[in-house]
Amino acid sequence: MLNLGPIKIPSKTFIIGEYLALQGTASMIMTTEPCFEFLPVQDGGELFHPESPAGMLSKKLELQDIQWKITDPYNGKGGFGRSTAEYLAVQIYWMAYKREFQNPREALLDNLTDLVSTYKSFSISETQPSGADMVAQLCGGICWYDGMNFQAQDLEWPFPGYSLTVFHTGKKIPTHDHLSKLGELELHSLIPTVVSARTSFAQANLKVFAHAINYYYDQLYAMGLSDPSVWKIVEELRTYPQILAAKGCGAMGVDTVLVLCESSDLAAVKKLASTYDLEWIASTDELCGGASLDLGGQQ
Repeated sequence: MLNLGPIKIPSKTFIIGEYLALQGTASMIMTTEPCFEFLPVQDGGELFHPESPAGMLSKKLELQDIQWKITDPYNGKGGFGRSTAEYLAVQIYWMAYKREFQNPREALLDNLTDLVSTYKSFSISETQPSGADMVAQLCGGICWYDGMNFQAQDLEWPFPGYSLTVFHTGKKIPTHDHLSKLGELELHSLIPTVVSARTSFAQANLKVFAHAINYYYDQLYAMGLSDPSVWKIVEELRTYPQILAAKGCGAMGVDTVLVLCESSDLAAVKKLASTYDLEWIASTDELCGGASLDLGGQQ
């Protein structure tokens, strides 16, 4: 048992590219506070579910008896990447256990092919997860992840005076259960929209970027990949002049609603969102760096 401080893993939200990421195509994901925290303890902690990716990795590494004091800032509501955060916590603990202390985050980023491939191998559903959210939690900030070539890039937010803001719906569809029921998906029509988002981001073209976010969600809805109740909320939010773009995020777009607005309108947008029972979580003002480890007493 190592004397470590907490392993901190940021929350994640897909800006664009969910579902398409399952086929290896690139996606853009933001990571924010608050973080999940995992502290290995001698007793009184939790064990990861044996059929979860973290549980299966723990068994493979013979760490299945390690107990964890877990701080979940969302109290189990889901939607921000707890499952992948658990998996990263085990990976980082293992590197510390092997006394690879210098920079486990950088070491994992340098070997994304193995990290993502191993993570996928622990999936119990026919449709394997993309691993894109896990890579983003490792990378931090705004991450552009190319799942075909296992490459991650940390991007700078190019729109000063504007914010992407995340609201929790209070709803959740278990991602692994959802993936197991997906079957074959024809998603190639989504690729030009993701490319448009990335290009407009690089060119700091706010109008095209906002359109790409809106249109991507519209396309998912047309494919039956967006929950009608959240879709209705998003449609209504888009009618307000302060809101430049809005979309649902997570499995079936249920977990969170992402809103693009001027930073000066943020207070008004938060108040408006509360009328739809949406809970403000974070924005691009609260972007968080990637996974980190406090070494505690280790040298």
